[in-house]
Amino acid sequence: MGDCGGSKPPRARMGTGGRVPSQIRASISTTSYRAYLTGQQAASHTAPNKKTSFLNYENIFYSFAFDVGALEQTETFTPRYFVASTISTPRLGEEAQPSTGDAPATPRPPPEREYWLGLSTVSKYDGEGMRRHPRLPLDLGVALDISGSMDDCFDSENESQRSKLAVAKEGLNAIVAQLVPGDQFGLVVFDHNQREILPMTAWEDVDKDVLRQKIKDLRICGGTDLSGGMRAATKLFGPTSSRKPKAEGRTRRILFLTDLNSSSNTANDERMLLDITAKNAAELPGGIYTTVVGVGMDFNVALVEKVSKTRGCRYTSIASVGEFRQLTEAEFNHDVMPIAFDIRLIIESGAWSVDKAYGSPELSGINSGEDDKITFSSEFPSAHDDDGNSRGGLILFRLKPTNDAITRKSDKGKGKQKDVGGNPDLLKLKMTYMDVSGEKRENTQEVHLLPTANPHGVATVLLDDGNWYHGTAVRKAIALVDFIDLHNDYIMDDRNFVNPVPTSTPSWMAPKAGTAMTPSATLVNRLKRHQHNAERFAALRVRFSDEIESCGDKSLRSSNQGYLEIIDKIIELETAEANKIIAATAGADNKTDKRGTKRKVGKAGSASTAMENIRAEVTCVICL
Repeated sequence: MGDCGGSKPPRARMGTGGRVPSQIRASISTTSYRAYLTGQQAASHTAPNKKTSFLNYENIFYSFAFDVGALEQTETFTPRYFVASTISTPRLGEEAQPSTGDAPATPRPPPEREYWLGLSTVSKYDGEGMRRHPRLPLDLGVALDISGSMDDCFDSENESQRSKLAVAKEGLNAIVAQLVPGDQFGLVVFDHNQREILPMTAWEDVDKDVLRQKIKDLRICGGTDLSGGMRAATKLFGPTSSRKPKAEGRTRRILFLTDLNSSSNTANDERMLLDITAKNAAELPGGIYTTVVGVGMDFNVALVEKVSKTRGCRYTSIASVGEFRQLTEAEFNHDVMPIAFDIRLIIESGAWSVDKAYGSPELSGINSGEDDKITFSSEFPSAHDDDGNSRGGLILFRLKPTNDAITRKSDKGKGKQKDVGGNPDLLKLKMTYMDVSGEKRENTQEVHLLPTANPHGVATVLLDDGNWYHGTAVRKAIALVDFIDLHNDYIMDDRNFVNPVPTSTPSWMAPKAGTAMTPSATLVNRLKRHQHNAERFAALRVRFSDEIESCGDKSLRSSNQGYLEIIDKIIELETAEANKIIAATAGADNKTDKRGTKRKVGKAGSASTAMENIRAEVTCVICL
């Protein structure tokens, strides 16, 4: 599966070749780094509920590929499950925190055993299976944004001298190159108005040279009416279409190429866009589904997530023309053909419930115990990497035992029983869904929470520290969760991002009026925090690299090297912040006052003594 749920997650803001974006490399402070990671809403009229980091579980899961077993041979859609159990060390985002002011250091949580469930849905269309089982004929209608905002420079170091429209045109050419005889194609462009460039036409009847020239000749014009563009694209599938999808088993899809920067009645335009998208997709069979292709990095992420949760709809983005062309060649056929809708996972075992879900935007809001909300709008076949692994092919659940399970584990045979005869080592899982013809189906499986099984042809991994995993897929997913947990806890903690250190300290030893904390004590606490942050990210780098490499994944050296560069950048910036504090306070204890009298060094236990002690402990962890 490309990813559980109907959306292909927005890609992390990585540069080409897996490198970290130049904006991150150029960050000169922790605050500028944070601003970039959380600054994706500048063009949005549909604001998120809270500040979020662009780097999240969904896009990091999609950046990696997972070994989910042998290629499925017969089923159009079926789930596979992988379980794991780990002993918390503690989790990387939950280490003891340094004391700040009057608040004592938070205690380190005690180790505990955690249980995990990995879900992958597989299909005979996955990977190379698409060659043996070709996709259905496709009716593709493209809506291309040619509004004024598309004249802005493309936000990528490799494309920075070109407009977003120029990049979008090349992306469109890469897409139409995937069409084959039997498909149909139509094209509209929109700004504050809409114009039909090509009606829905059998692909074999399209003059490709004329089409390429028409695309090349397109120019910027006017404001942006997103809903108008979607209405125009929908009309391509009207009475003038030469083939009827219901009768011939076809797939219908709108490809919406835009930066999603609406200038037409703002939020109301976005609401109407969502309404049209949902209405188009509602009919089964024969719905018209949408793929949003984000052009540039200033797109409206909140709106993208809402579009992505609509049945049969997907989202992708153009980070560079070259990489987009490669991904299109590898994944286009998988991305345009949904294979299941209205998917629901039910944990029927009374012993366990879901504590948290990772890897799908449709599950990001699930709270602990809300098992009834494990639903996905739609699912697609999965493209595979060169090793046959499923790209973004896993959803991860952290499980928690119910009170009933705790009772049975401590006193088996007693207490309340449900469905599985009181066995806390057994998960009974049921998945219900609707196939593309509108028929309701279900799949029920029992999964043992024990390290003895070898599910789906993947080997169980047993470690000396007591951790075990049914295959490398679930092990890799847990490592990715550790990375995001620590990174985003760091980004969202305002205490890590305070005003810059003053360049001079004329009265830093003097207490503030009406407060119990001196400026010196404040700097001590800030120095402790910066040192602690640098140290825990240095530890994360070692653990993260080891875990991913242990799964046989070498991508941190190539396509995913940007994740290590992010860690290195944080270590560099946190170390620099600590050094600024040291430099700003150096020698302050021996400065003389206006009368030429040396200040006395603080007594033991004072803020100034604490500062000296902390100075002595600071190390340049970037060199570790």
